[in-house]
Amino acid sequence: MSARDSRTDEAEVAGLLLTLSTQPSVKRLAAIANENVRLKEEISKLSEENSGFVLGIERLVGKLKSTTNLLDANNGKLQAALEDKHALSLELEAAKADHQVSKKEVGGLKVKFKHDQESMANELDKKRDELKRLQGFAATFEPASATTLKNIRSGLGAIHSSARELADKYVGGELPSEILDNREVWTQLDAANIPLPLSNSPVAQQMRVAAFLGIVGQELCRYIFHPTYLLKDATSLNDTLDTLAEFDPDLESYLRSVLFAVSLSGVDEDDPVDLFCIKAVFETLHTRLSRLVAHPKDKVKQAQFKTDLQGFCNKACKEWSFMQKLQQRVFFSLGSSTETKLKYKWQPLGFESPPLPAANQKPRVNGNASGQGFAKNSQSTGPKNQGDTAANLIQGVAVWPVFYSLDVESPGKVETLAKGFILPPAAIKAAEQEDQELLEQKIAQEQKAGNSPGSTHARLNRSMRRESMIARNGQDFLSNSSGGGGKGA
Repeated sequence: MSARDSRTDEAEVAGLLLTLSTQPSVKRLAAIANENVRLKEEISKLSEENSGFVLGIERLVGKLKSTTNLLDANNGKLQAALEDKHALSLELEAAKADHQVSKKEVGGLKVKFKHDQESMANELDKKRDELKRLQGFAATFEPASATTLKNIRSGLGAIHSSARELADKYVGGELPSEILDNREVWTQLDAANIPLPLSNSPVAQQMRVAAFLGIVGQELCRYIFHPTYLLKDATSLNDTLDTLAEFDPDLESYLRSVLFAVSLSGVDEDDPVDLFCIKAVFETLHTRLSRLVAHPKDKVKQAQFKTDLQGFCNKACKEWSFMQKLQQRVFFSLGSSTETKLKYKWQPLGFESPPLPAANQKPRVNGNASGQGFAKNSQSTGPKNQGDTAANLIQGVAVWPVFYSLDVESPGKVETLAKGFILPPAAIKAAEQEDQELLEQKIAQEQKAGNSPGSTHARLNRSMRRESMIARNGQDFLSNSSGGGGKGA
């Protein structure tokens, strides 16, 4: 088809369409088409909106599912909580029931407690009355302290000092020949195991002082150094208290306080035991020592010794009475064996060393030796012999007791309150040598005079045996005395 024909056709079609467009039906179709377009647009908009709604619904559904799951979980917890609540309710009911039972029991217990409390109060009142009654039987003792310890040592030192002053005053100087020649006087000291040269040499004076102290210490232990002045013969009672103190110090202290209170009550007012003890120790010492310190015809010195001795005995009893009032028991030991010398603390009996005599000067029978430099008041020890060591000291002779107390916290351990005194072996040896020289001189004099030296020979043999015994065993001056072991207040 040619272009012209094509344009003709297009014109015809256009004309036709124009004709059609003017037709009412065509206009209606056009309106319908336009409406259809509009509806499509609205449908498109609605489709878009519907898609948004679908997405929103899907989101809401997701949230709903999540919320549903959460609610399910919370519902499980709620159910568990409800179950717990129910269990707790049951427990609460049970607790209420138990509380009611306990309340009733508490009420019963309160009644019982009140009854028991009243019973115990009544019993306690009875015990208090009983304790008060028992306390009335006991004396009040002073407890141990630094002050009481100081006072104990001071009192013990005062007793020894007074005894030493008495010994120095009456036998620590020169004695007249009538006393030195009186054999009967010296037999009072014959059991002493202390050599006693019958001269006025410094060594002889020292030995007399030692023997004097030994006798005084022995008799004080026998009569004065008792736990309580209750019985005139208290040996068994003292032994019982000694044994009890080792096993139960508190019980021993209480028992001693009761016994002490009894002694204070004046069981025998006409003859109290403490005065008996003072009288006994005085009479014993006076009998044993009076003829040693002065001739019986020397009434002045005899009277002075009697007065001084009585004053000393009174003082010793007074000082010791303080020891009796202490909870802390004061014991003594006479050092009657090597074991006690090793167990307790001792010190050498002090003398100021006298000047040594020249080689050609010897002690004379019934006379003086050279070197009369003996110090009467010689408690403080001067230069000591080299042999007076702790190891050698036990070989000496104990002349004054050691005082000690038991350590409550450490059973078996003792605390020394005052050291005892031992006459050193070196001093004993020097006295033995002098005694033998004097005896040999006496034998020579008797032989020269044509007299029988039998008694002098016997004394020489006794002296030699005593020296040998002391050297072997360290025999004690008080070995044969009663109460050689530990005693005390």
